[in-house]
Amino acid sequence: MLPTSTAFTTTLEAISYNAGKLPRSVPSTVEHRMHDISVKQLQFHLQSTNPVWTQVPGDKQMNLFMLLRPRLLITVLLVGTFVLTAACGAATESTAMPGPTSTSAPIPTPTPELTLDILLTSAGEELASLSTSEFQMIDELESGSQFFGMKLKSVEGVIKSPDSFRMIVNVETPNFGFVAIEMMAVGEQAYMKFSEDAPWAPLPLDQVPFNFGGMGDTLSELLPILKDPVITGRESIDGVQSVRLEGNVVSEEMSGLITSVDPGHPITLTFWFGETDHVMQQFRIAGQLFADDAPETTRLVTMDIDVPVEIQLPDIASEP
Repeated sequence: MLPTSTAFTTTLEAISYNAGKLPRSVPSTVEHRMHDISVKQLQFHLQSTNPVWTQVPGDKQMNLFMLLRPRLLITVLLVGTFVLTAACGAATESTAMPGPTSTSAPIPTPTPELTLDILLTSAGEELASLSTSEFQMIDELESGSQFFGMKLKSVEGVIKSPDSFRMIVNVETPNFGFVAIEMMAVGEQAYMKFSEDAPWAPLPLDQVPFNFGGMGDTLSELLPILKDPVITGRESIDGVQSVRLEGNVVSEEMSGLITSVDPGHPITLTFWFGETDHVMQQFRIAGQLFADDAPETTRLVTMDIDVPVEIQLPDIASEP
């Protein structure tokens, strides 16, 4: 009979229980290598935890070792396999390439709302930097705006800042019908002719009715003095999405552009500026510039800015 102590019985039951739940087969080479270690380890464990084990005869101890050895070997091997598998899994996790990380799409910077102050400032800077332009001015309602006692129909021409322009003024006269008057100025010299075939004649600069050469500077100086300026809407002008600005002046404040203006008349100015670049597309002058104008007179000026322009004085300018 084997000694029956509680510790001894518990140890055998634990080993038998765990080993009994594992496969019975194991490679013989592994079994042989593990034989000596398994026996010595089990013997040491039993002797250290069960004093009564020493009372078991040697031959019976060996029989018990032989009985438990296969199960013990399988238990040791499977525990080792489990430990190695867990270690490899941890290493794989630690060395695995990181997966793609999600990145947030950049948040677009919102465009600042176009305020009246921003428009007045930006449009004024654009006008002050105006270099060249083609332009046309028409009497929108054909109400009979005046030009040297004749009915003004339209004006078209080119300008080159700061002081040069060339234009054709189309008027209607009682005696001659429609007449095209050509005018030009470069610096302090100005000339006029009353028909295409007529010769150029010098014109005193203070008698030139329009100062279109300095249009950009003149209009940029008007914007800050507008009374009750307001953005009144948006619309497309020749395919350019534009913002519309309105304000009031008195006629004498237009003298930088229309030199012979009569004072004291209320004028409403309407400007159309590109919505993104604030470049002027056109402007309207509503009201009397001259005393002979009808109160409902409106003049619309359209512009094509920064186009190639060449203005040369006529040959008469070089004659002595």
